[in-house]
Amino acid sequence: MLMIQFQIDTLSFWEYRADSGEADIICTYKRKASNDLTQAFTSFSKIFSECSYNSTEDILVTIPLGPANYPSLSYLDEKYIRDVEEYIHNQPMYFRELLVFLEHIHQLEPNKRIAILSDNGFFQPLIMKNPAFAVPPEIQKGHKMVFRGIHGARHQRVRDKLGDKANFISIVLDKVTSLVAVKGGELLLSSTGYSLFEGIMGLTNCGDIDPGIILYLLKEKGYSMFEIDDMLKKKSGFKGFLSEAISAPESLKYLALTDSKLQLAFDIFRNQLLKYIGQSFLNLGRVDSIVVSGDFLPAFYSFTIDLLEHISFAGISLRENKCRPPDSKIFWEVLTRDNSKITVLFNHESLSCIWGKVAAHRGLC
Repeated sequence: MLMIQFQIDTLSFWEYRADSGEADIICTYKRKASNDLTQAFTSFSKIFSECSYNSTEDILVTIPLGPANYPSLSYLDEKYIRDVEEYIHNQPMYFRELLVFLEHIHQLEPNKRIAILSDNGFFQPLIMKNPAFAVPPEIQKGHKMVFRGIHGARHQRVRDKLGDKANFISIVLDKVTSLVAVKGGELLLSSTGYSLFEGIMGLTNCGDIDPGIILYLLKEKGYSMFEIDDMLKKKSGFKGFLSEAISAPESLKYLALTDSKLQLAFDIFRNQLLKYIGQSFLNLGRVDSIVVSGDFLPAFYSFTIDLLEHISFAGISLRENKCRPPDSKIFWEVLTRDNSKITVLFNHESLSCIWGKVAAHRGLC
């Protein structure tokens, strides 16, 4: 199966092999997003003409954000394209680029079954249950103010693995961290909201913040809304505690040993995670499993063990050997003893493999 990862500035092509559950990169193209639709179409045309792939295969397109009224896995047709067009006013640059890309691939492969896997599709049940925020209705009228969510494919993979009867907490450690609580297959809680201002702090985003801070920066410090948006999304989180650039998550791990400010950042990070874990326990009533995954998991391995030890009172009994297994083929690592009330799993699968397995679980390949 051909998998195409769409990002506003990158297009990656992967080959997924259902027999082994692995994915190999074919090619990656970096491109500059453009408000010029003709230029964007030309850019995609060039990429497709240069990249060699097997045109007889099914195609899976993965996107970070799609129309809110669609499930995780949908199929590309004219209606889907029209619905994407309706969202352009919400995030103009992203949805305009996505629209041009989908129109192009739909014209290029008119007789091919093209599936769309959107990260936010996993959160559709939560959107239906909580269609609005606690603000005046006239503010929300005509706008797409809904829960968006991130890492939907990773959380979906956990649900597929554990089954629809499991009560679990899924944590994804990445540039932006997310947590969800699922009870019997039903999504009950998500740490992320309408924007990255809500939730757990990440590499550069602030996470949960008192709205009064935004008003203070606006009124008293004279920052513009654009400067505040940039500051809280790109210059906060772990980056806000450092004077130097963060090259990799591993650098955070080593700097924290000597940098007191960074130690404080990890304390805040831990407390925010514990807050959402506590809410999850209250929502679920009974927790069967806690699953941790994400690109930052290897670097944050010791931190995650420490986090789990903070909630050992819940019946978590960790194994004595808590070092990351040297065998890279161990995708699902069990961290708890057999008598533990809650099973803790670390999922080391790559995101590209997760896309393929989520799609395969739904019969795409």
